[in-house]
Amino acid sequence: MYSFLPIIAGIFVAMAMVAIKRISSVASGSEIVFYFSLTGVVFAIGMALFTEFTMPTDYRIWLMVLLMGIFGSVGQIWITKANQLTDASLLAPFYYLNAVFGAILSHFFWNEKLGVWGWLGAAIIIAAGLLVVLKKK
Repeated sequence: MYSFLPIIAGIFVAMAMVAIKRISSVASGSEIVFYFSLTGVVFAIGMALFTEFTMPTDYRIWLMVLLMGIFGSVGQIWITKANQLTDASLLAPFYYLNAVFGAILSHFFWNEKLGVWGWLGAAIIIAAGLLVVLKKK
């Protein structure tokens, strides 16, 4: 079951990027980011109702939440701007770099090891991104 989650996530990311491209012709980037964030908050609250969620009490956790919000918002603004400026098909290989950076950060923060297939996948993702950039020139 869990092996299908990345595939499902990839499908939703692709749908979101295509939707952002289509919406960008009638809405500004700030409007898109606002409604994207609002949808995320509503969904998260809805999911929290089915878990044992408790509000954090430690100020360090709140600081981390604040930093995640700031960096997430800036990242979302940049992604929206990128989708407004070019085709989603050109950007697609770069979205998969999230998995590569996630694996690298997991290695350094949690000492997780990436297997041979993981490194091969990372190399393919990086090569695809470079191919897109070099082909565009």
